[in-house]
Amino acid sequence: MKKYTLPLLSLFVSLLGLPACYNTKLIQDQSPNKAITAFRFALPNGVVLDSPEVVATIGTDSIWIKVPDTLNRVGLIPIVTITGVVLTPGNNVPQNFTYPVTYTVTAADGTTQPYKVILHN
Repeated sequence: MKKYTLPLLSLFVSLLGLPACYNTKLIQDQSPNKAITAFRFALPNGVVLDSPEVVATIGTDSIWIKVPDTLNRVGLIPIVTITGVVLTPGNNVPQNFTYPVTYTVTAADGTTQPYKVILHN
């Protein structure tokens, strides 16, 4: 879906007689930044798993997370830090990490970056 916010906003601003100083800010808000910068887990009871229990290695399109052998991978709650505007599936939403889960970060400019999250021992 293409966004036509700038021309429409320009017309609206000119009709109101406002100065056109909004353009720079609007363009800056269309950042292409889209990355996962940190990935941790909380258990269903709210306990946050941190190093040395859980170690995440974040690559350009995958995240390998070392977890204890005894960790139940069902119902883990991801705590994800991103540069971007949207994370899918959402942050703090319980997931089944028995198999890889793909997370997608969407930038303000609408571009996306998928990351495959893989747990290992």
